[in-house]
Amino acid sequence: MTVNSDIEFLKKRLEEALCHYSMESYKKLCGLRDEQIIETYQPIPSLEEQQYQIELELLDEYKDSGRSVLQIGIYISSPETVLGSTLFVYSDGTVKQEGKIYRFIGGVATQLRK
Repeated sequence: MTVNSDIEFLKKRLEEALCHYSMESYKKLCGLRDEQIIETYQPIPSLEEQQYQIELELLDEYKDSGRSVLQIGIYISSPETVLGSTLFVYSDGTVKQEGKIYRFIGGVATQLRK
């Protein structure tokens, strides 16, 4: 798989993960205070997929207009590439996506063009 196709594959998986975790409850995601969520997906050979991993970590927790907010980093990685984005989950059930996707190279984030 080329770097560009790897990035495109991971962008799709990241968008799916953002959608999936935006539907989780605030209370469940509060569990990130104690432990990261890490899920590993094995490739499906017939689909020519590759192994990838999703990680969620609590980046920050703060108050906004009386609501508690969890700022959650969602990262998706293959052996060659790491992409990430941010999800904001409010205690009243509101969820916002940052709308930006970053590629991490050597721990440095660079925003990908949409």
